[in-house]
Amino acid sequence: MVKVIEKSLERIASEARAKRLLDITKGILPDLVLNDGLVLNDGFSSAWIAARLPNEQKPIFYVYPGENRMTLSHCGYLNLAVKAAEAYQKAGEGEFTVEKDY
Repeated sequence: MVKVIEKSLERIASEARAKRLLDITKGILPDLVLNDGLVLNDGFSSAWIAARLPNEQKPIFYVYPGENRMTLSHCGYLNLAVKAAEAYQKAGEGEFTVEKDY
């Protein structure tokens, strides 16, 4: 048997917020390559955004909109992550935490 369900309001809101943050990031850091996605676990969705330099494969930071958190993978790019977090906050998206993951 196949079950068909509607997209939840929570998931719609999560996807919309991730898109807003993606658009903000594109506007202030246009030289970065951005990818986004949505992870579904037990009906709960969690969006993410990965930002990397054009010549690199590994992202320099990830954004987790549902947690107002960013993880920074490279020590030399703290300024970019902070710039993005400040832009999110200025746009009314709440306070963001940048976590050093290196």
